Amino acid sequence: MDTGNLAGSSSTRTFREAKPLPRGDDGDPGREDMSMLSRKPAMKKFVTKICVVGEELRRDVQLMDLLKLRFRLEVIYEDPLNTSYSEHTLDQDLVFLVNDFNSQEFENLKSVQAKILGPPYVRTMAERGKENLPFPRQNRPQYCLSMQDFRICFDDHEEMRRDRVKLADLVRYMGGQAKDKIREKEYVISKRNDGDLYRCAEQYKRPVLKPKWVEACWERRNDISFSVTKPSFMDVYRVAPFENLKLYFDFASSDLGEMKEKTLRHKGEVVYTTANATHIIVEKFTERIGHGIPNVWRVTSVWFWKSVDQGYRMNELKFQRKRPSDGRLTPGKEEKQSRHNYSNDRDLSSENLENSNASVLSGYSSDDLDKPSSSKPADKRRQICLELLETEENYVKALEIIVERFKKPLEERNAESEILTKSEMTQIFSKVPPLIQVHSKIKETLENQIRTKWRKDNLVGKVWADFKLDLEKVYPPFINSYDQAKEMMDECDRMKPKFHNFLKAVQSEPGCLRNTLQDLLIRPVQRLGSVVMLLKEILKRTSKSNRDHDYLIHAIANVENVLKKSNEQRKNTDNYAHLLELFNEIDDLPTFGSSQWELLNQVEMNVVAAGGSWSFMKGKTVRLSLLSQFLLVTKVRHGFANTSTANLNATHSRRSLSLSRSISFSHKRKKKLKYMMHILPYSFRTVEKVTVRAAMGTYVLTCRDGINGDEPIILQPTHDYSIESVDELFKGCCDLIRTLQGRTISVEEINEQKLEEMQSSETYRLLIKIVGNHQWNHMGSPGMDQNRPPGGTLKRSTTLSKFGSSLQRSISRISMFSSRSTLPSINEDVRPRPF
Repeated sequence: MDTGNLAGSSSTRTFREAKPLPRGDDGDPGREDMSMLSRKPAMKKFVTKICVVGEELRRDVQLMDLLKLRFRLEVIYEDPLNTSYSEHTLDQDLVFLVNDFNSQEFENLKSVQAKILGPPYVRTMAERGKENLPFPRQNRPQYCLSMQDFRICFDDHEEMRRDRVKLADLVRYMGGQAKDKIREKEYVISKRNDGDLYRCAEQYKRPVLKPKWVEACWERRNDISFSVTKPSFMDVYRVAPFENLKLYFDFASSDLGEMKEKTLRHKGEVVYTTANATHIIVEKFTERIGHGIPNVWRVTSVWFWKSVDQGYRMNELKFQRKRPSDGRLTPGKEEKQSRHNYSNDRDLSSENLENSNASVLSGYSSDDLDKPSSSKPADKRRQICLELLETEENYVKALEIIVERFKKPLEERNAESEILTKSEMTQIFSKVPPLIQVHSKIKETLENQIRTKWRKDNLVGKVWADFKLDLEKVYPPFINSYDQAKEMMDECDRMKPKFHNFLKAVQSEPGCLRNTLQDLLIRPVQRLGSVVMLLKEILKRTSKSNRDHDYLIHAIANVENVLKKSNEQRKNTDNYAHLLELFNEIDDLPTFGSSQWELLNQVEMNVVAAGGSWSFMKGKTVRLSLLSQFLLVTKVRHGFANTSTANLNATHSRRSLSLSRSISFSHKRKKKLKYMMHILPYSFRTVEKVTVRAAMGTYVLTCRDGINGDEPIILQPTHDYSIESVDELFKGCCDLIRTLQGRTISVEEINEQKLEEMQSSETYRLLIKIVGNHQWNHMGSPGMDQNRPPGGTLKRSTTLSKFGSSLQRSISRISMFSSRSTLPSINEDVRPRPF
């Protein structure tokens, strides 16, 4: 080949001359250095001159300034209709700017393969800060860049063939590409939710959109700020998973109402006869259903929930019900059944997975442990050991299901479209992997001791004794955070539809064996109790001469200690949460607090009367909160009383409280409680309960106020609290005094006889205002009332003056000032005097 002719040719390819390598030591000529033999990068071509077509564009001053000043183009205003252009005579460096791609001018220019651009193309390049306009490709008119780098696949179904060419042109006009095959980044345009292309879109998780999406994008072609992939815009044109399908549900379930609602939301139709159905949905994989219905899919509810979760009509062949007789699947209506439809489900499936809703011993099999085998007496110790191993295997399997079927898929889905935040994922799942690590080792060790190398004196108890420290590391954190994890999961289930659909889809899979995520997450809370019970059963069947006997005793003690420590941490966390919640509702609270304090009980009571320094409490509704160090007394503000009695009346209530989200000391709203005082144990003198019929349910708390000595506070429970709940609180006060002060006091009764003996006391004077005026008559005493009945009972001489009556009078007085009719007239012309 003549290199001179090659260099001087008009070809755009040029090659560098290859240089020989230096000769080797043996004198051989070196080989040619081919590293320099490379292709020069092609020069990118830019627009230098442009012809503006039409008077409308010429009058667009802003556009003309961009062409002339920003991109420094030579602008021509010749009308192409007045010029006879042909493919051969057209200036190859000239680009035409056309405003309407439906006009005759556009068609004329396109017919001679002219380079054509639209005004949005120019504006978009300027918006992006470009200094030059890239030269358009031959035969590729480009109006805008709203679909730049998009690859669009069109369904080849006959319904689409008629419009396919037009839609492909619109895609190219917007900067996109039309492709024949789907790979990873394509968008699928189709009118149906089946076929090979749809299955590929499902596999690659690519959007399947109706042709109207392309048309809607074209309608917005002049809006350079609009994103055609905006979710709210694309969702309008997505092909719904149940579109044009008619679903018949052949089961009754609590989820049936929700399933019907989901069917309608995803463009499907619910039918009530199999004759009109395209799909018959059964709940279980082994349910029988009528045969002989042609062209109808018979699928399980897993198909339904998977379709809702993924947003695609899932392949029915993977979700067909099995025939009860032989385990095979019912025949499909279009294709042959694959042999590995459920291979993924079988990976984690376990038919003897423990039922998390049962007791801690739910891991026991149905076999009778005491039943001997047919050949020789059964080793009862080994039977229980095998039971321990099986439950451990099932427990590890349950934990793996949490990670493999819930945690990891959520992490993968979050990478594309966030379902749960990182914080939510951490709070729900982060404590599970450490449990798997520990129990996988325990399972392997137990399997070696029990199943592989079994001997009667194998050290089964030693396994659990050796893992004491590992168990102490993983269980307290899990149990301590379980309430928060459950609350977070429940809230996300309620508030996040994508997460709800994901849960329904996964939980309906056979691999989960109808276990919900809630069921699986509670398993670690139950596991240690189950282990203790099984170890005790093994100990019963282990002789004292067996070397495993002592190890079993230590193992039981160690596991119980881990369980106790976990529960104590959880209790302390709950107690601290209760205290923070209570303190957050109190105004003017002094600066005191301790995470070691415990909220024991709470009641709300009306202060009927009070003496001495306590008289400021009279007529108020107070909340008595018994803490592990003192009795806290707070005033219940008007409008807040009895707003949370269900929680107040319970001792050690288990509430799921997220401290970070539910408690804030910087909140400035008016709080329901106001601090009044706190009574320390040494201040208590007596706790008494009135049993006189007229004052039944009244309590007298006598405390030392430090000024006037011992003064009474007389209280009555509000309507939302029973006498029993108040009794429980005051008995707790007595226990607190006995524990902290070493004094023994109890709740004493004030009956009619004792009330008579108290006539000279301040307590009697206050009580008589509640009970009313009475005549005290003593049988056989001088001045005895002859009308007094036998037995020395009280005879009431006046109508009772109850606390409610005085309260009603006070309310009546206050109501006078709420009416404008009781106020004096005001001259509104007189301005008030400034302060």
